[in-house]
This record gives sequence, structure tokens and C-alpha cells, in this order.
Amino acid sequence: MFDFTITQPSQISSLFCCIVYYAIVIINWQRFGYEIRYQNRYWPILIGIILYAVTMWIPGDWFSYQEWVKTPYTLNEDKEAPYIFLRTFLNHNYLLFRIVVWGGAAFMLSLAFRLLRLDVKSGLFFFFSMFALLFSYARVSLAMAFFFLGYCLVIQVIEEKKNPILLLGGAALMVVSVYFHRSMIVPLALSLISLIPFKKKTILLYVILAAVFFYVGSKYFNYFLAEGYISNDDLLWKLDSVSSENELQRNLNGNIKEFLKYASVFVPFVCITFALSRKESRMNLPVKVYKLYYFVLFVIASALAMLIAFPNIVFFYRTLYMSIMPMSIILSFLYQYNLLRKIEWRLSLFTGIMFNSLVLLIQII
Repeated sequence: MFDFTITQPSQISSLFCCIVYYAIVIINWQRFGYEIRYQNRYWPILIGIILYAVTMWIPGDWFSYQEWVKTPYTLNEDKEAPYIFLRTFLNHNYLLFRIVVWGGAAFMLSLAFRLLRLDVKSGLFFFFSMFALLFSYARVSLAMAFFFLGYCLVIQVIEEKKNPILLLGGAALMVVSVYFHRSMIVPLALSLISLIPFKKKTILLYVILAAVFFYVGSKYFNYFLAEGYISNDDLLWKLDSVSSENELQRNLNGNIKEFLKYASVFVPFVCITFALSRKESRMNLPVKVYKLYYFVLFVIASALAMLIAFPNIVFFYRTLYMSIMPMSIILSFLYQYNLLRKIEWRLSLFTGIMFNSLVLLIQII
């Protein structure tokens, strides 16, 4: 069966990725506006996202995953069992492997938009324009898609008081995500906190739970690492090979690429915070939007806590990137309800597009 023959990046392969990215952004930007809401024809952009994720031929995890998929099974596998099974089931076909993993993740994200009755097309446009590279780089995207589809189902059932069996189904998807990526233990724990109503009476409970979470995380982190619960993606190798002090200095005070990488997450978060703080948002938006926001807030706070507590930036950005899917959902809600000002959604998109563009263009030059 047909499979990839490319084994190393080149300017031509990077140019192809760049063309696909800009084609999707430009075509959908021209149709992007309040008048396109509730359109059902989201399949073209969904197929475009899958095409980009499957063929993201730039230096990084794409080629390391290719090497792993092509390698016969060994006893010291560091990947989760579902991926090991999938590799064997697909007869080590890397093209099919990426279609199933990243295609499945994109499809489940589209289901989450539909579940929340959002315009899937504009939601996927927000997500792809800002987070295309972050989505395409690692298998954690599939685990995140499982988790957030389940989380969206849970908050939807709670708000609309639907069949409790659906609630169990959503919870099951959230738990299953851990089997697809061990780092999903973090959002699983944070989701329990975010489901507690945020009121004056519960503020103290929030503070106590946050303190407990941070204490347990810092106390038992080394144990989890030693036991292999979060040793995926050659994490131990990354920790040993990257100088913590130099990496921290480079990322926080370094070049434009590193600045934009984190700005592509923090800028949308700030814009969302301003939008949700306005009176019209509090009066018109459903409660589930604020539950999603609290979840994103806890994820970002946890990422910053890890940056302070641990000497390496790997855990900071891994946790931070768990906020990209729920942020896209929140942006879609705000946009669909006419509660997102033009400067806010344009600034969010601009920052993400700048980061993606810079990374892609560097590979071509």
C-alpha cells in the first residue's frame, strides 16, 4: 500500500506545508464573518486540516514518529499501548498511522463543536489558523481530542440536565485519554476543579484544591517520572539533553520565534479574559463557557507553576499547550454570540498566524 517515501525534510517539502497552510487560511479568511454562521459545509476545512497534519514535513517529531512506526516491536517501548497496537495493525504504514491519529483528533474536535451547537467551520478556522503547528507535532493531540470531547459532553449534560448515561460516557472518554497519553493525568485532575461552581462560597475551596494539587504534583513528580507515567516522547532524553538554565533564558528572553510561540497561546487567553469580563458576556453566554474558561485558567496557572517549580521548560510548554482546544471553543462561542470585538479576534488570529508563518518560512529560507 502507498506510504511516505520522504525520510528527511527539504525546502520543497517545507514549501508544500507552507502552501497548504496559507491556502486554508486565505480561502477561509475571505469567507470569515458573522454572516457565515451555522453553515454545515465544514468538511473542506476539516479535510484541509487533516492534510496539513498528515504531511507536516518539517524538522521535528514528524520524522521521529516515522522512524518509530517503521521499527519492529521491542520490549522497551516508550509509547502508549494504543499506538503500539495501531502501528502493528496498520502494518507499519506511516501514512495510515498519521491519518488515523491526527485525522481522528481533528474529527473528534469537530464533533465537540457540533455537540456544543457551534459553527464548526469558524471554530475549526480559529483552531487551525492559530494552532496548526502545535496540533500537528505530536500524538498528544489525539489524547486531547478524546479528553475535550468527553469534557464538552460532561458540561453539556450538566447544564441541560440530560440523560446521566451521557455523563458517564463523557467521563469515560476523559479517562480513556490517559491511555492515549499519560500526561492527560494533569487536565483530568484540573477538570474536576473546574466543574465546581465559581462563587464567593467556593473561592476558599478553589484555593485549597489548587494548593493541594500543586503540593501533590511537586512532591510526587519525580515518582511519576521514574515509574514511566510521563516518560513518553523520549521525555527523559529531552530533560538530559537540554540545558535547563540556557533553555529557560532562551525561551523567555530570546528570539522572535520563541516569543511568538508562547504569545500564540497567551494573547488569545488575554483577549478571551477581557471579552468574558464584560457585562454583556455574563448576561448572554451559557455557564459552560465559563467552565471551559476556568479550565483554561487552571491549565495556564499550572503551567506557570511548573515553570517555577521545575528546572526545565519542557513541562511548562507541554502543560500550556493543553489549553489550545478549549480556547478555540471559547473563541467560537464569543464570536458566534457577537461578543468578541474585532480587534480581539483579529489579534488572536494574527499572533497565531505569525508564529506558524515564521516557523514555516524559516524551513524554506
